[in-house]
Amino acid sequence: ASVEASLIGQSWSEKTIRAAMALMADVFSPLTDMRAGQEYRLKTSENMLLRYFHDLQGNDVSVLEVSA
Repeated sequence: ASVEASLIGQSWSEKTIRAAMALMADVFSPLTDMRAGQEYRLKTSENMLLRYFHDLQGNDVSVLEVSA
């Protein structure tokens, strides 16, 4: 199942977003190079999805509060 397919037709909630985030490792294989490793890029993509959700909800999101 793709991340996009897991979101279609579902309620727009943090629970739905976190379920989609859990699928990312199964369908997304970022590369590792001198700038960043695969694990970091995967975590970053998951966090961008979560941040997008919070941004659309009108929640304040500060990159200074991001943690791994």
